[in-house]
Amino acid sequence: MPSWHTWGMATITKTPQGTWRVRGYDADGVPYDRTRKTRKEAAALLLDYENRKAAGEPLASDRQETTVGTFYRDVLLTRRDVSGSTIDGYARRWAPKSMAPKAWHLEQKWGRTALRKVTVEAVQRWHEEMEFAGASDATMFRAHDLLTTIIGYAVKRQYLPRNVIQNLSPDYSPDEVRDPWLPDRIERVRWAYMARHLHPSNKATDPHYAWRRYRDAMAVSFMGYAALRPGEAFALQWPMLLTGRTVLPEFEVTARVPHNERDPEARLKTTRRGRRHQRERVVSVRPALRQDVLEWWMHNGRPNSGYVLPVEPGGARLDHVALGNWSGDNTWGHTLRLAGVEHRPPKHLRMSCISGWIREERHRYDVADMAGHTLDTLESHYRRSFLDLKATSKLDIDALIVEARTAVEGTPLRKVG
Repeated sequence: MPSWHTWGMATITKTPQGTWRVRGYDADGVPYDRTRKTRKEAAALLLDYENRKAAGEPLASDRQETTVGTFYRDVLLTRRDVSGSTIDGYARRWAPKSMAPKAWHLEQKWGRTALRKVTVEAVQRWHEEMEFAGASDATMFRAHDLLTTIIGYAVKRQYLPRNVIQNLSPDYSPDEVRDPWLPDRIERVRWAYMARHLHPSNKATDPHYAWRRYRDAMAVSFMGYAALRPGEAFALQWPMLLTGRTVLPEFEVTARVPHNERDPEARLKTTRRGRRHQRERVVSVRPALRQDVLEWWMHNGRPNSGYVLPVEPGGARLDHVALGNWSGDNTWGHTLRLAGVEHRPPKHLRMSCISGWIREERHRYDVADMAGHTLDTLESHYRRSFLDLKATSKLDIDALIVEARTAVEGTPLRKVG
């Protein structure tokens, strides 16, 4: 006797647990997935469903018994109104590649649970389990967000009457800046590059090794004290910074520099959603950054054209591949380990600079203009910085930079490996 039977598009399959699984589609083309203890019960259920399907009767009352895993695989992943990258994001959050199952893996926790059993109490207990298991706020937010998406789409497809968990999201914003660096940690990263510039270890194999490390230290200064993105820092040109032999009190920076720019002279860029925004903004120059720029300018022979941070002296700008390599573990990550600083992406320097402007009690409209943000984006991403400003006194970032440089210069680097 075979372990499965098929009538049309419906199937009865024996599971590894010894139960019998009934799968098929109702009159509306909506999949169903039920489990029964014996083959006889499964065959009776399937016969009843097929009779109701032939009569054109939908199984609306039974749709709530569909498991979360079945709905995710058969309905959510087959959506045609979302991009492939979104589907890939669903897959990463549904079953992360990990040897040991975790409390925040949706496949393990909710895969065999019926849609109707995803209640407020069950989700709250799940949040407690994830917190007890040591899940980060970001991990909890991503896992809950996918579960909310599944339940919301089940409501849209009339599997459930309403989404009861949509307002249970953990108190977390994925774009919110957390633990911004003050100048002491920024200077430790900058000094890690400078120390390697002063004492290069492989200058015999790379004649420009010391120059590159000095350039990387300058990139840290631009990102940490002028709020430039990594792509913007490496796209800076000398005419943006200098007038004669002096550094401008403010300089114009091209915002959101694309990796493959076809029209370098264009001042406006159209985003994916059709919005147009200004691609250039003006950023103020701190005294410490002004001094760094003058020293770097003289180190390079006082040029009046070309890129400030090119691939090699007098060369072209870094392309997106080289920039990705620079931001990777071998260069950026290794420097953070030498400095003894926790790992953060390079853009964290920019976020720390913007947070510093807020902590200096600069007007939020001025901060938004220099950062290239809208006011709403600034207030949502830097909510904690505004709260810290209310709870603590005003910071003097320029004085903290001088103090940090005095303390860090000359200190030995941390041994790695």
